[in-house]
Amino acid sequence: MMKDNVKVGFFSIGLETYWAQFKGLKENLLGYHAQIRREIEGYGTEIVDGGLVDNPVKARTAGRLFRAEGAEIVFLFISTYALSSTVLPVSQE
Repeated sequence: MMKDNVKVGFFSIGLETYWAQFKGLKENLLGYHAQIRREIEGYGTEIVDGGLVDNPVKARTAGRLFRAEGAEIVFLFISTYALSSTVLPVSQE
């Protein structure tokens, strides 16, 4: 039997140094993030949104949020190149 309202942790990753180099990139990626979030919500899920994670501090914050909110599964949108230090702390928290 499938559970209703699965709590889905969702975050996107990017490389913080790109924002100053590529005008409009961050805004475009945030738009893609919002679009994917809507798609996931369309399946009747509850989203725990970790936002756009682009540095280790935001990664730890997102990981703690997912744990505190009881996310049952976590989806990652790899929107640009990113460092492992931007991704791993999410799962380590």
